[in-house]
Amino acid sequence: MADRLRSLLFVLALMLLFSFPALGGQAGAGATPACAACANLRVAPLDAFTPFVMVDDGKPYEVVAPWRGCQKCNAGLKADRLADGLRARLAAASKAKAQWEERTKAELTLVATPYLSIYTQARPQQVRSYALQTEKLVGHLQKQTGSMTLTRTRSDSDVILLLSEPRSYKHFVDEMAKRQPDQGWAQCLNSSGGVDRHIAFSNLARSGASADHHIVFLFGQMLMHEATDQKAPPWLREGFAAYCERAVFHQNLFSSSAYKENRPRLEPHWPRAMRMALQKGEKVSLRSVIGLDMSGAGAGDYLGCFSVVSYLLDAHPKPFLKFVLLLRAGEPVRKALEMAYGRTIDELDAEWRTWAMNLGKL
Repeated sequence: MADRLRSLLFVLALMLLFSFPALGGQAGAGATPACAACANLRVAPLDAFTPFVMVDDGKPYEVVAPWRGCQKCNAGLKADRLADGLRARLAAASKAKAQWEERTKAELTLVATPYLSIYTQARPQQVRSYALQTEKLVGHLQKQTGSMTLTRTRSDSDVILLLSEPRSYKHFVDEMAKRQPDQGWAQCLNSSGGVDRHIAFSNLARSGASADHHIVFLFGQMLMHEATDQKAPPWLREGFAAYCERAVFHQNLFSSSAYKENRPRLEPHWPRAMRMALQKGEKVSLRSVIGLDMSGAGAGDYLGCFSVVSYLLDAHPKPFLKFVLLLRAGEPVRKALEMAYGRTIDELDAEWRTWAMNLGKL
């Protein structure tokens, strides 16, 4: 999907001219962060998370940036400079709306957060509720880790496109198929959407009542793409997206549409389903999960990805951040896991199994 959408991102590259001053000087791919406290992001989350959602309806809105300067490397950063940076992001997102309307031949509304822009045909207040769910996820991840490492996306470069009219969705897909005829765009016509590092698109006619789940799921995949500089293996992206969905809604309704529209039938309580699978002796292990490429994945594979990522993040938040940064620096998955957690794969597998059995009782 990454190659398919590259041409769609030309406008987003222009938006990056509105660079956020607090995020300058980030380490490139393969580099070791100079500041261990913030991984060179130069900002940190505030102690008390306050969601921010802007509906681009022409009405004035107050901007208060939900960050502070990193106390180790950027303690002198002023709050008004952070707010100016966020205003620039939102202005760029508003300016880009015409480009997306041309791509879809539809009248769109922009709803934006500091981390994401949503262009949509749905009612603005409905989409505002979707945006608030993505903010709930951001707050959870920042509280869980004390860091912005997992929430590096930005509203001037990261987009979710929500199309409720089948005609507009078909036009969007057809336009992309004309531009890239060898990329298999036709299969997207019957899917619920797709995702890349900087863009996700959702066919609301298919996601329907669970659209809010789908948006959070897609956003979770975008977050992991960005956190790892697109080096996350498929099982990690899938498992993290499922983790994000459960963190917000306390149940799971979606599996990825990026691999196959097989929609494995699973109960919404995935921790319990994982425990039952282990009790039945199904051959699921941490070792087998980290080897998955997700092509033709079955129900047990999706459960395994979700459960392993949930264990790695919830049981050990700081090592999980180290694991993500090691992947970003180009380390192989197994080596990155063992370096970050200070355990062998077999030791991690045994600990995960015990953790999964106990969590499934809740």
